[in-house]
Amino acid sequence: SAPAPPNLASAPGAATKMGACCSTKQGAVVQTTGRPQAPGAQPVLLEGSAGKRPAGKTPAHIANGGEAVPIQSPDRRREAAKAAPAPDPAKAKPVPRKNSKEPTAPAPSAPALSLELNADGSFSEAQWKAKALSAKQGGQPLDIKALTFNLQWKSCHGSSVDAALSSAIGLVVAAAADLVALQDCEDVSKVLIHGKLHEQYGYIQGPHSLAIAFQSAAWELLAEGAQVVAVDEAAEFAGSRSVQWARLSNKESRKTVFFMNHHGPLRVNSGGRHGGPATAARILKAIFCNVQPGDAVILLGSFNAQVGSQTIRELERFLVRTSSGSALGGVDHVFSALELAGGDSTVPNSLGTAGCEHEALVSTFRA
Repeated sequence: SAPAPPNLASAPGAATKMGACCSTKQGAVVQTTGRPQAPGAQPVLLEGSAGKRPAGKTPAHIANGGEAVPIQSPDRRREAAKAAPAPDPAKAKPVPRKNSKEPTAPAPSAPALSLELNADGSFSEAQWKAKALSAKQGGQPLDIKALTFNLQWKSCHGSSVDAALSSAIGLVVAAAADLVALQDCEDVSKVLIHGKLHEQYGYIQGPHSLAIAFQSAAWELLAEGAQVVAVDEAAEFAGSRSVQWARLSNKESRKTVFFMNHHGPLRVNSGGRHGGPATAARILKAIFCNVQPGDAVILLGSFNAQVGSQTIRELERFLVRTSSGSALGGVDHVFSALELAGGDSTVPNSLGTAGCEHEALVSTFRA
């Protein structure tokens, strides 16, 4: 007869390697495959020694770390659920509904960009663009003719102002500009009276021999001011240097212009006692603090700084240099974000010097 099969449950390590379930006289045992048994651990008993369920015991157990853990019967789970307290609706989390037609709250919007100086007195390029480069577009195009001229009141013409300024004033008359920026001009009323322009132009006499004039029939003065931005170096000291500005509205189109006039510090290209970057920063800050959104910015004058100097390079980061003179190496400039009328920057814009060292520069912009 065939030999009796070996007793797998009694073979050393057999249950661990094979994960077998074997029946013995004392009941069924389960070994977990590949899980080493702790010393002295006992197999999990599923049924009683006679193959019957022990009284008062649940019908099944599971292995958990070598210890027997009872599993609740369905009846016990139902009874436990009935005995549990009912959930509080106020504390319940809402369940999102799919395809809901209820309106959802809009996403929070980014904070509005401030058009005022930051706490440290600075402004960002984004703030500059939003405030100083936001000239209104559209509508009937408006051509704006702007003139800048350093009259060199004393050094060029001496004490006999009325007679000696005739040629220089003749250039102002010939330009027939809408807006005029004069440097080294001690009395703009004399210029206008001598040129018989006093009934045609309104004017503002500023500090440090700066002056602005505008055609009063076409333009209305909204606001004006001035601010010191530099001091001459000691070697060529003549005094402090300022910017002068005016906000003007065209009476027909209602378009506004922020018109700034500047006479720069000496030595040429030094930027004055505090250097070119500091002087340019003060000019730009004066614009930012006084311009209004929608204004077209025009900055012009005798800067005492040539192309490539630190002052001019810093200004060019924020405004387009549309034209420069050639006298004295090119120290007279015009800046604006506006387009030149006709779009041709190669058109000569110098009216000459009229016997002075500086040129009269005229530019026509389109707003």
